This record gives sequence, structure tokens and C-alpha cells, in this order.
Amino acid sequence: MRTATNAYLVNLAVADLLHLSLHWYTWICAITDYTWLHQNITALCVDMFLSRISQYVSLFTVTVLSLERYMAFCKPHAYREGFIHKRTRVIQVIVFVWSLAVLLSIEQFVGCMSVDPHGKKLPELIFESIYVLAVFSLMCAVLCVYSMIIRQLQRLRNANAAGSIRTHEHQIMRVCLTTALTHFTFTLPFICYLVTYLLWRYGDVEIPQEVILCLNNLVVYSLEINSSSNILIYNAMSSKYRKAFKDAFSINFRKLRHCKEKVQNVRRPTLNSPTIDKEMTIFSSGCSQHCPATSATNF
Repeated sequence: MRTATNAYLVNLAVADLLHLSLHWYTWICAITDYTWLHQNITALCVDMFLSRISQYVSLFTVTVLSLERYMAFCKPHAYREGFIHKRTRVIQVIVFVWSLAVLLSIEQFVGCMSVDPHGKKLPELIFESIYVLAVFSLMCAVLCVYSMIIRQLQRLRNANAAGSIRTHEHQIMRVCLTTALTHFTFTLPFICYLVTYLLWRYGDVEIPQEVILCLNNLVVYSLEINSSSNILIYNAMSSKYRKAFKDAFSINFRKLRHCKEKVQNVRRPTLNSPTIDKEMTIFSSGCSQHCPATSATNF
């Protein structure tokens, strides 16, 4: 969390964890009780609502991450002197990403809770179309940004200036690029499903329901793979992230024993302790300044 890149990667991991935890809960409840989905419509709608939020957050975070890497590689002076990587600015960007995702996902919950869920609704068509357009437009933007970054790295290599960029920066670049490609690759089946669904429901196009069901199953697995693959990408492509994950999930027994010994050595001060001696010294020095002398000549 010490850099803007790590903050955005953690934000992406939180969105993936939200998606995975909700879907696993819904799957387990549906497998153990086949009537659970029909008896808990509200829980299912909340699951769909939060799942769409996580999809938007992942999409926006991948886009912001690519722009941050573009400034770091292609505009290094403006990046160091600017405010895009400042902590307050990063927090504001993350809050804005989540707020925008909630606003764009409200229709998902309202439409699911409507009285006639099978009827044609104009808000559903509008918001689903917005998501499809957002994925395609941001995917093109991210690919263009990373292509410019790769071109800049090739120029530095040809100019024998590639040594100015550290190996860790190259690893971060590969992690971000692989994360973006993985995200869009496993999101494309969901976009195909949405387009097919909208054509079938609003375009009066004859599409067999078996095709829609097959696409739905493919979407479920692709989104789960997308949400669970980021941690593998971080550990596989960056030695620093591997060390960070190892330190985060391992227990340092030597450090725990050292802390336990320090706690045990903390005792209440006695009359012979250094703390009491120090206080008595301060008290005696104060008395010597404000009290009359008590030498033998005064008697």
C-alpha cells in the first residue's frame, strides 16, 4: 500500500474477493437446498447487485491502473512532480470508482426486485447497454495505453537507456498488463451473453434457450476464473509480491517469542528501580534550589 500501483491492485483484489465470496455463498445455498433461490429472492438480488458493483470496480480499476502506469513510464517527470500518485488523490480515485459503480448498478437490484421480472423494462436495456459499451470502450483505451507504454520501452531499449528503469518497474509493468489482458479475456463471454440476452428479449430475435443457458454457464465459470486469477498473476510475475504474500501469510515465531519476552520483562517499578532513583534525584535537586542549606555550619 506504499505506492499508488499497490493501492489499485489491492482495490482490485477487494472487488474480486467480494465477487467470489458472494457467488460461493449463493452456490452453496442453492446446492444444499434447491428451493433456496425461490424463497430468498432478496438475497439473490443483493448478490446480483454486489456482483455488478465488483465488475464495474474491476473494470474502472484496471483502466485507472493503466493510466497510472502510462504516466510513470511515458511521462516520468510529470509523474514525479504531479499529484496523481499522492495518497489523498489515490484515496479519492478509489472512492469515486466505488461510488460510480454503485450508481451504475442500482438498476440491477431494482429490476430484480420488480413485480414483473419477466416483463420488458427500458431501464434494464439502458443500463445493460451502458455496461457493454463501457467494457468495449475502456478495453480499447487500455490496450492503446499499454501499446504506447510498450513502444516507449522499445525506444528506451534502442537508445540504450533501458538500464534507467529498474527490474522491479518492468515486473510491475508485466503484472499490470497481464492483469488487464486476463480481465478483458474472461469478461468477453459475459459481454457475449449480455448481447445475446438483449437481442433475445428486446430485439425479438429467435435464439434457442439452450444457447442462452450454455452462455450463462460459461459466464459463471469465466467470471470466477477472472476473480481468482489475479493473486496467481501477482505471485507468478513479481518476486517482490511473492515475498510480500509470504510475509503476510507466514508466522514469524522468532519475532513472536521476542515480543513475548519483552512483555514479560515489563514489571512495576520498585524502590530500587532506576525509575524511582531518577525521580528522587530530580526531587533532591529541586529542594537544593528552593530549600535552605542543611550543612553542619548552620547548627
